[in-house]
Amino acid sequence: VVDGLRVDAGEVGDEKARVERAEVDDEARQQAQAVEELDEAERALAAYEYLVDNCSIADEGQGGSIYAALVEHSTDSEGADLAFVELCRQLKVDCQIVYGQRAWRDHCWNIIRVNGDYYHVDAGLTNADINASFLKTDQDFWESYRWDVSAYPVCSGTLTYDDLAAQESPAEEAPQDEAGEGADDVLTEPDAEDAAG
Repeated sequence: VVDGLRVDAGEVGDEKARVERAEVDDEARQQAQAVEELDEAERALAAYEYLVDNCSIADEGQGGSIYAALVEHSTDSEGADLAFVELCRQLKVDCQIVYGQRAWRDHCWNIIRVNGDYYHVDAGLTNADINASFLKTDQDFWESYRWDVSAYPVCSGTLTYDDLAAQESPAEEAPQDEAGEGADDVLTEPDAEDAAG
């Protein structure tokens, strides 16, 4: 009983879930607005870079969630990859989570579709090497990763991170602000006020 009102624990949990979902939606929407003019591969790269730069990855099985990744900025691979799915959804990039193993330990990562081709992306790594974990084929991943290949699309696209890096980056083309400075990052780091809730 709170202030003469009976509060059901389930209702409190439901309200907390609604609040957390709203915070996740707001964060993902803010990031999506920053990159709407980019093509699919560039939008996926922006989501990947945002997570790698703004979310620390904990040991597996720590109860990772989208909320933990996007709002608390710390999660496990499942939380990071669920957050990547959410960012891609907001960015209109087809993305799904993959449950499998990396180095024979349970691990999650993603498969995205860019320009009709499928690729592996692993944003849930500590000290992620973008060349080893973004726009990768089945053959690229098979050395260290294992998954049920019958449950996921074949990843055999020919686009690579190096192809994207060779293009002019969006930051180089970003409009100048009033002080004559360009944007440093495509996706933005949350404000301290936003992080405080």
